[in-house]
Amino acid sequence: MVTMAVEFATESEDEHLSPLEIRIALHELSDADILRLGKIASQYANGCQLETDELLNEAIAASLSGNRQCPRTVPLIIFLRQAMRSIASNQRRKIRTEHRAEPMDNDPANDPVLSVSDGKPSPADRAVAEQEVQTIFALFDHDEDVTMLLMGIYDSYNPDEICETAGWDRKTYDTVRKRLRRGLNKHFPEGRQS
Repeated sequence: MVTMAVEFATESEDEHLSPLEIRIALHELSDADILRLGKIASQYANGCQLETDELLNEAIAASLSGNRQCPRTVPLIIFLRQAMRSIASNQRRKIRTEHRAEPMDNDPANDPVLSVSDGKPSPADRAVAEQEVQTIFALFDHDEDVTMLLMGIYDSYNPDEICETAGWDRKTYDTVRKRLRRGLNKHFPEGRQS
């Protein structure tokens, strides 16, 4: 009777790779196999708290520790892919559970410290400003000189740098600037939005 129990235990152990066999198999992976594992890890890491390398390392550590056992009939790459998928899935489930468990008072929008302006324009303000810049460039797309002036202003060049870049003297610069101002006043009689 005892012999049978030992036989069953040995049979069960033989169904899976030992940590030493996994270590040897890891060393025998080709560069292409390692790249393939990295690509798989990057796909599964999307949306969980682990980086690509962390996810792959977690799967390897679990297999070396015996927490996850690799059947002999399954190639190591397939086994590690399944382990990474499982780990990433558990991470995502944990994130969803934590997100649902957070009380409403932890909302960063309600935190007075986090809602203090840092002086930078908001993404919405930047989008409006960018749209206005595009509109202004479109208004003067027929005037190469004004377009050159706008590009210099947009790139934060000072008047001397604009003159040097465009090959203008200061009188030409002033003339082009007046054309720009007249055009803006014509198209934005109430003033620009930003």
